[in-house]
Amino acid sequence: MKKLKKLVFVILLAVVAIFSCGIFPKNQASASNFSYVYSNYASEVKAILQDFCVFKTRIAGSENEELASKYIKEYIVNNIEKLTAKNDNSTEDGVQKFKFMNDYTGVYSNSQNIIYEYKSAQKTDKKVILTCNYDAPVKYDEESGKYVSFENDALNTSASSVASLLMLAKTLVNYNFNFNLEFVFLGAGENSCAGSDFYLNGISKDDVKNVLCAINIDKVAVGENVYFYIDEIETNFSKFVSESTASLINEIDLFNLNKSSNIVNELGLSYSHVALGSDNVKFMAEGIATINLFAGDYENGISLGLNEFEGKEIVSYTKNDTLSYIEENYEEGMIADNLYKINCAVETLLTDKDFISSATNAYKSTSWFYTIFANEKLVVCITLIAFIVMVIVAMYIYYKLSVKAYFANVEVEFLSSVVKISDQVGVDGEDVDVAGIVGQVLANDIKKDKTLRKGSKKKDNK
Repeated sequence: MKKLKKLVFVILLAVVAIFSCGIFPKNQASASNFSYVYSNYASEVKAILQDFCVFKTRIAGSENEELASKYIKEYIVNNIEKLTAKNDNSTEDGVQKFKFMNDYTGVYSNSQNIIYEYKSAQKTDKKVILTCNYDAPVKYDEESGKYVSFENDALNTSASSVASLLMLAKTLVNYNFNFNLEFVFLGAGENSCAGSDFYLNGISKDDVKNVLCAINIDKVAVGENVYFYIDEIETNFSKFVSESTASLINEIDLFNLNKSSNIVNELGLSYSHVALGSDNVKFMAEGIATINLFAGDYENGISLGLNEFEGKEIVSYTKNDTLSYIEENYEEGMIADNLYKINCAVETLLTDKDFISSATNAYKSTSWFYTIFANEKLVVCITLIAFIVMVIVAMYIYYKLSVKAYFANVEVEFLSSVVKISDQVGVDGEDVDVAGIVGQVLANDIKKDKTLRKGSKKKDNK
């Protein structure tokens, strides 16, 4: 009887352990060491999105963009005490103001980056930069002839990124890192990434070398999968990130996918895709190792175009990019699930014991690759040389074919002459002037050949 009781007790313990460990968890990213329980995380994300989406028309340089930046600053001040506002030559109390040339109006406008830091207890210059843009995209209005807001929440195209980065800030300050963290909310991101341009211009070359990596978050609300993208070619750092976060998010190989020949991005590459259309490109151009996080439904990574969610219309850059529309038409909890996966993946990566050593060696690890594409003179020179080689090869092939055709034509003409001569030479033993016949046939053929050549030249002249 005692043995039976022990057996039942062991079975009960096993059942409890199975469910407590989450063998069948709702979220792929659930784990016991993460700072936030999923339910609490989801409720806080929704609260942030509801508050932030009030600023619907926050296009670059607008009043609502500035109000959105103030919301971000106030949220950090009121909810994340361990963060300190950055103060330097260009940044005052966490606000980095700048002017930018508006892509659509051609005039200068004002915007601002919001920058806060989490300093390591150890004295170090090493840091990780975490970024997202917070402004909204614009569209062309045919009636007014102006570029205007989509009049939506711009939820997938920046609000979700803001919520994700704010929650990461709340989470990561609970760790003791051997490097500093810098949280950068970029203004005018939808305007040729003007915010990241200004931010990077304020960093010296020595400071750039101390950046372990830049993690960028963009378009993370809609999609069944969360992906990370690092580079066009495989590096040791990309291998490390893949191994570290394999159970949480999916690596996607977008090399040569979604080509657009009329786009030349910051790297000098003559094509672009969804993972090369955000602020991460600006950091890549500086030789900084980057991780771009985004959501979608690429499945096997072979879908062409931006495939947000299988079987549903794209919401980005449409009037439907709102919190209410997405909650009504997509799976319940999708937004929170995606953001939670990102949170867990970044936590896992930055707390990995090998992160610093791997990231340290990543600076300019692929600069040789981009130097070829970014150097316009080199590209022109290589293109010119390739063109000359192609012309020479084409001329050589043409010459060879012409010679071959000439001798083939001579052979045909010779055989034709032989046939004509044989037709005129008697077969009954009659005395025939063979030399005269041959001469006449050859003369006629030569005359005919000249006539044909003259006709050919006239056609060429025409």
